[in-house]
Amino acid sequence: MNEFLNISIDKEKRIAKIDIDGIIGLPNWYDEDDTEVIRTRTELKKQLKQIENIDVDEIHVSINSVGGDVNHALGMHDILKGHKAKVKTYVQGLTASAATIISQSADEGQRFISKNSMFLVHNVSTLAAGNTNYLEGLIKDLKKFNTLIAAIYSENTGRSVKDHLEDMNVNDGRGEWLSAEEARTKKYVDEIYSPEVATNIFSNIEDLQILNISQIPETMNAEEKNTFLNEIKDMISNFLENFKTKKEETKEDFNAENVFNEMKTELENKISEFETEISDHADTVQGLQNQINEKETELQNLQNQLQEKENEVARLSGKKTETDKTSDDADDNQSGHWLDEAANLMKSEIGL
Repeated sequence: MNEFLNISIDKEKRIAKIDIDGIIGLPNWYDEDDTEVIRTRTELKKQLKQIENIDVDEIHVSINSVGGDVNHALGMHDILKGHKAKVKTYVQGLTASAATIISQSADEGQRFISKNSMFLVHNVSTLAAGNTNYLEGLIKDLKKFNTLIAAIYSENTGRSVKDHLEDMNVNDGRGEWLSAEEARTKKYVDEIYSPEVATNIFSNIEDLQILNISQIPETMNAEEKNTFLNEIKDMISNFLENFKTKKEETKEDFNAENVFNEMKTELENKISEFETEISDHADTVQGLQNQINEKETELQNLQNQLQEKENEVARLSGKKTETDKTSDDADDNQSGHWLDEAANLMKSEIGL
């Protein structure tokens, strides 16, 4: 059962807390006959109805999710946006894609982000198969969804829909990770807060493959990507340890943004190294293929020369060449070999 959404209520304080942690929506959403999908969809409807019926003064929504199902994100956004209680949203960890829609459901001035968080908006994506008519229609629908989501951002930020579409379209539509300060500058959030306990920003490390790290070379094969992702996981684990160590050692002087910038630089360097390795490998393979093609051409030329020499030797020795044999076979059903005809012609000319 998908447990990305958990709800708890403090009746005395009249505050409800909603924790969104992990992939939003349905597992295996592409398999409509999967019983797990059906059970999860039913459970989600119950939870969304539960949110709608919460009788409290405030709802605090903590979000640590790289995204998921846009349909459920839009549903939660609208229910929270229209709720009578005061809604506050708290972005934590790596929050991206559909999860950013939910972050916009807060009341005015109540969108918060941890200083240790990263924020990502990007174009809507899907998987598809079908004919040109279907795919053209799907493209139109995806563009409508992009505009719809950009309008939700615009309503909360005061920036234009066009501005948000441009943000979403960065890196060929895969977006760009924003630091907490960058997210505030672009008005996706209102305030940056410092958590009392450092948030484990990579609690969803096993979902690293869907984090839209835009610089991953598309030329990587499956094995290379797996190696690359494992190295990033190790790197992130090391950074978490360094993060905790530096925070304890430096305390007030600790700067989380510098740590993230350092991580970003190392990731970009690692990606650059992979791109170089892949490019060098491709060049080497192409060079070897060119050499093979040249050798094959040389071999063919030598075989042609050898055949010519064999034919010449055969003619000089009075033997039939392959060409001659073919001619003889063709003449067997006619008047004989052309040499016999020529001899007879010469004999007749000199009276023999």
